[in-house]
Parts: sequence; C-alpha cells; structure tokens
Amino acid sequence: MDTAGPLASARPEGVAPFGRPIGPVLALMLLAPFMAEVLSGASSPLGLVVFPPLIALDLGLYGCGAVLIREAVLRWNRGWPGVLALGVAFAFVEEGLVVSSFFDPNSPPRRAFDSSGRWGAGPDGSNWVWIPVLCLFHAVVAIALPILVVQLAYPSRARATWLSGRRILVAAACLILAALLGRAMFSSGAFADGYYAHIEGWQVGASLAAIVGLVALARSLPARIGPQVGGRAPEPWLVAVLAAAAYAAYFLAGMGGESVGLPPAVALGAVLTLATVAALALTWASAGEGWSDRHRFAVPVGVGAFYVVVSPLLGPVGLLVGLGTAAVMWRGWRRLRTT
Repeated sequence: MDTAGPLASARPEGVAPFGRPIGPVLALMLLAPFMAEVLSGASSPLGLVVFPPLIALDLGLYGCGAVLIREAVLRWNRGWPGVLALGVAFAFVEEGLVVSSFFDPNSPPRRAFDSSGRWGAGPDGSNWVWIPVLCLFHAVVAIALPILVVQLAYPSRARATWLSGRRILVAAACLILAALLGRAMFSSGAFADGYYAHIEGWQVGASLAAIVGLVALARSLPARIGPQVGGRAPEPWLVAVLAAAAYAAYFLAGMGGESVGLPPAVALGAVLTLATVAALALTWASAGEGWSDRHRFAVPVGVGAFYVVVSPLLGPVGLLVGLGTAAVMWRGWRRLRTT
C-alpha cells in the first residue's frame, strides 16, 4: 500500500518525526477514535472518563477497524482506493449495524445534525443524504487519515504489516465484540438519552450485503487510480488550505445544509461533487514533481485545521483539544521533509 497512491510515502527508514515511538499499532488504535469521535466533537473527553465503556467501544470499533483495514490492504497488495472502499464498509458496520443512524431517524448522531437527519427519512427511517455523508466521513476521517498520519510518524515500519495472523484474529474478535457491545448499548435505552436503536431485518441484510460488496471491491481495485506523472506539485501549504476549504464545504453542505437553505438534493449533489473534485485534484497533484511527506501530511492538517477553528464552539474542553491538536500538527509539519 505504501508504494502507490497519492498519500503513499516514499520516505526511507528513519526516526519517527513526532517523537519517541510507542508502537504504530497502539498509535493507530488511539488516533482513529480520536479523530472520528473526540476531535470531531462527536464524543466528549469528559464523557469518556465518566462512562468508560465508551472507551472500549471506540477502541474496539475505530481502533481495531483501522488496524485491520490497513493489514488487509497491505496483504492484498492494494492501495489507498482499497482503504477508502473498506472505510465505507466500516461505515456500514458503525452507522448501519451498531448505531443504526443510517436507518433510524431518532439516532443521536442524526439528532445532533437534525437538519440533515430529517432529509429523505421515509416510513422506514432510511436517509439517503445522511448515508453518503457519513460514508465519506468514516472512510476519510476515521480510517484513511489516521492510517496516513501513523505511517508518516513511523516510516521504518510504514511498508510492513504490523500484525501476525494470530493477532489479526484477536483484533477481529475485539472488533466483533465491540460491535456487539455497541449494539447492546444503543438498543437498550440505557445510553444516549434513552435512544433505542431500531433496525429492520432487511436493513441488516442490506448493510451486510454492502459490506461484502465493498470488501470484494477493495480486493479488486488497483493500487492507484489516476495519472502516474504530472507537472510540478503545488506548495504543501496550498494543499492544506484547499483540504481545509473542501472539508469545510463538505461539512456545511452535508451536515448543516438545510440550515443554510440547501434543499436535500442540492446538498447531496454538493457533497458528491466536492468528493469527486477533491479526489481528482489530489491524484493529479500527487503525481507531480516534488510531492513529499509534508504534502501528504497537509491533507490531515487541512481537515484537522477545520476542527481546530470550530473547537471553541465545543466549550473549554473542546478548545483544549483543538489547541493540543494544533500544537501536534505544527510539530509534525516542521519535522516532515519537503523532499
């Protein structure tokens, strides 16, 4: 996976740029839930302390999910397209089978963004705006970007598998147990303001079919999609700015579009158009001369910068999380090479 794709690193072995290594597996298991839940504001750090089962749930789902996806793509000799396809499959596990936000209009995540959560919700509760919006979020923010950051942090192990066959089974078992724990929590009414996650049998079948189909797609996708040679790569800071702007537009259209007057069809079209343009721009730019590790890091920096800017809206704890994230990103930016 590390030898192809727009975010792949060609950096030789060396010292990890973010400090003394604690192990890439542990780093990825912590970073994936941090980016998906804590940095995004979906989970409060104080809530994790007060209700420890949430920690086990996030580590088991996001952490093990990201590690297993990386291992699968490496062992199949695939690239970042495969990571994104499996990231969408993970979205159907998380939001389809566990939380049921894809199908239940009373789901807490859809309450938090109820302006988008109401769109397209028919008698069965399925939401055809929320589903693609959350698929993109999980594929990029919860899976692909944490993998990218950890591989940049541990260049000496970026091209190697991190788990033995036995540990893959352990990680898979932890993922399944976490999914069962999450399902029990969200369907018991004892969590999230008494929310009872509802899902019909056909919705379970549809989610499982989507997961199987996306796994098969990931195994068949090429390691890289797009041009192999381009012009001169843009400056890293420009990549970061464009990533931040694209993510802000995605967030505004996909999760708050109705509040700014966007009809559902327009919001969905805007999200899909943004995703397509961003993917094409990234594949073209990454094929250019001079594409470096700082360019690669610019993508998560741009996404992280959006959350840093909005972190004061999440209160004092959210602001502290944002400031800490900004400090870590700045340190990584300074230490990563541009050649």
